[in-house]
Parts: sequence; C-alpha cells; structure tokens
Amino acid sequence: MAEPPLQIEETTVDNEAVFRLHGDLDPHTAPILTSAVNERIEAGDRTVVLDLTGVSFIDSSGLRAMLTAHRELSERDGELRLRNPSQTTMRLLEVTGLVDQLHLEEG
Repeated sequence: MAEPPLQIEETTVDNEAVFRLHGDLDPHTAPILTSAVNERIEAGDRTVVLDLTGVSFIDSSGLRAMLTAHRELSERDGELRLRNPSQTTMRLLEVTGLVDQLHLEEG
C-alpha cells in the first residue's frame, strides 16, 4: 500500500500546536492541512508551528493553506510559525514576497 502524499504528525509542545509535515503540499493535500489547523484553532490554540523539514514539494495551494492559517491565527491574536523550510521552500517564499509576512524559524 502506498503512503499518502502528505502525512501530518501532530503534537503539542509548550502550548504550541506543532504539525510535522512529510510529503507534498499541493491541491490534493492542502485541504488536509487546512482542516487539521482549523481544528486546533477552534480548540483554542493560538500558536501553530508547521515543521516543514519533511516537505518535498509546495505549490500555490500549499502557500494558500499557510496564508489562510496565518490569517485565521492573526485574527485571533495568534501566530503561525514555519519551521525548517527547505532551500526550495525559502526560494518560493522569497519570490512570492511571503518571507516578510510569515514567521520563519530554525528548529
């Protein structure tokens, strides 16, 4: 049986919802991430960390999912953090101008 194109490992560390992503973030998988993040926001979490270490591909749908999470959290005085983006992901964030809008961290 083939692995799903995106796996999400969800934990809570120091009152932060941490999602370790493995695989591709594209039109097929972005809704999965959006749903998972929305569940945590609705549960009252105000800091969400997306650990991108295992992400091999992100397209505009993946960027939209991240921006939606950023907007939803910001409206609730929360924060979205992107941890360990690859060089390719960093380049995508730079080209789209999002590197200045999103909180990036190494971790």
